[in-house]
Amino acid sequence: MAPLVPPNTAPPVPPDTAPPGAPPHGFSSGLFADPAFASVSLYAGRLAAFEDWPSVEALDALFRERLAIAPAVALETQRKGRSARRGAARGRSAVYEVRIHTERLIPTRAGSWHDLMNALVWCAFPLAKRALTTRQHAIVARRVSADATALPQTRTREQDALAMLDEGGVLLLHAPEREADLEHGFEPGDRSGIERLLDEPAGLHAALKDGRIALRLFGHALLEAIATGELERRDLRGAVVALAVDAPADAAALNGAAVDAALAACIADSGRFLAPDPARSLWLREALSAANRAPAVQTAVQPR
Repeated sequence: MAPLVPPNTAPPVPPDTAPPGAPPHGFSSGLFADPAFASVSLYAGRLAAFEDWPSVEALDALFRERLAIAPAVALETQRKGRSARRGAARGRSAVYEVRIHTERLIPTRAGSWHDLMNALVWCAFPLAKRALTTRQHAIVARRVSADATALPQTRTREQDALAMLDEGGVLLLHAPEREADLEHGFEPGDRSGIERLLDEPAGLHAALKDGRIALRLFGHALLEAIATGELERRDLRGAVVALAVDAPADAAALNGAAVDAALAACIADSGRFLAPDPARSLWLREALSAANRAPAVQTAVQPR
């Protein structure tokens, strides 16, 4: 199974040009009614006030109380030409994650689906995004001295794994009663239950349809692909994280603080995400289709 991002490479960087425009009838056109946006829909709904792309300043104001969760961050307009000139000295402060961690500023391009989805994920998963940035900053700090004038040419395997989660993370939420089954093999060396499910899509799709497992998107590049129609043109793979969530039978509960806290704890575990794991990935199109057919009223994860 091919990972979303090839080993030892950075995730694809979106072009520094404006992608396809806002929905033809503004952000109230029903785009975010797609169940694929369930993880960010509470905050995406606020965009209905805009008929066209809001400025970065307007987005920052719109989401201020979520971005202000300690330690507070802010969206900062990133303009063309900001990147360092070719051959110019670049220390660790030039690294995107370092800038967020130290200056609490998230470089954001106006009119960018990629950056808009990133802002929505920051709203929906404030603890997880901060945990991710903290860990990425720590890796750079270990690799690059404070007075360095050049950056490494490649990422570590750990950086690859974290980048894949950030851009292409797919959360599979299950009841705590199923954690032993899903996370541990029955004999030493056995594949975990989640890996067996991912290797047998029919079983995973059945679990998604009947609500035993719920799917939520964390990766902002995947959300961008859905918003721009890219997923309709080609299927994409997501990096899977299985999380035990003790939530009531309420769809909103699966988009709230409990999921964010569980994911943040997972990211903070230094024994996790040490390298990309192709066995923990899935094709998104069919998985979303199966998840969308889950009973509307019983969207919480139910044990067997």
